[in-house]
Amino acid sequence: MIELIIGLAVAVLLFKFLFTDSGDEAPRKYVINPRSEKILNRNLDWLEERWVQARKERDAGELESVPYWFFDDIADQQIEKIKEIGLNIRGWCPTKGEAADIISLFEAVDDENIEILKFFHVPVKGMNQAQARYKVEELLADPVNAQRWENKAASPIQKEFFRYFGIAEPLDLKYVEATKQINEQLTEMARDEPEKVDEWNNYKKLYFDINEPFFLEDHGIKEIAISLYRPAVEFLLEEGYTFKHLMSNPRLVADTVIEMKPDIRRNAG
Repeated sequence: MIELIIGLAVAVLLFKFLFTDSGDEAPRKYVINPRSEKILNRNLDWLEERWVQARKERDAGELESVPYWFFDDIADQQIEKIKEIGLNIRGWCPTKGEAADIISLFEAVDDENIEILKFFHVPVKGMNQAQARYKVEELLADPVNAQRWENKAASPIQKEFFRYFGIAEPLDLKYVEATKQINEQLTEMARDEPEKVDEWNNYKKLYFDINEPFFLEDHGIKEIAISLYRPAVEFLLEEGYTFKHLMSNPRLVADTVIEMKPDIRRNAG
């Protein structure tokens, strides 16, 4: 009971620290987005635990749980982003890392973290990017988990990258190594052929979008394999559609897939 009271007191103090002015002047009123405020309040306890741990590591001279830049000064872009979110940090000067954590509370989980969490059977639904990032770090801090992840085979969309650009796929390619090679290839392409990078990013995003559980459920279909996705997209592009059309109306892809393979319907047969 005492621990609960202390925890609530810390949360209240931190909230005041985040949202009120310092000094003798009366606090100014700022328009705060209620939804953003609710999201931040819901995550304050575990964030503060992380930040306290990071400060202990810094004081001990060895950062382990956060990147080296965590205690750098907050960037101007971060300040602007926090304002856009609808949070008032007047009277508080968060570090670059703390600001990154706050901002990522309002971002969707990225593809890389989704892949890792799914691999370890951790539900992603309801997570934000900050929660996902810290959960992934926690999982991979375990040497056994880290080794399992290192040994994971390349994913279908990673293998598709090599086929898409006519690049020979290395034998026995692992997920981590594939990520590294793909990033290197995309960085090189971005210098000379940025349109190809955009095209691939659209192709990849559309693949993930149409395989979102809610999309598959809404359309009454099973997961769409890359071997079926590819010809469906190629057909639609040949028909004159662009990725912009397809991404704004992914149902076109779903309908084409169903025409190509009717038994992909969940109630087929």
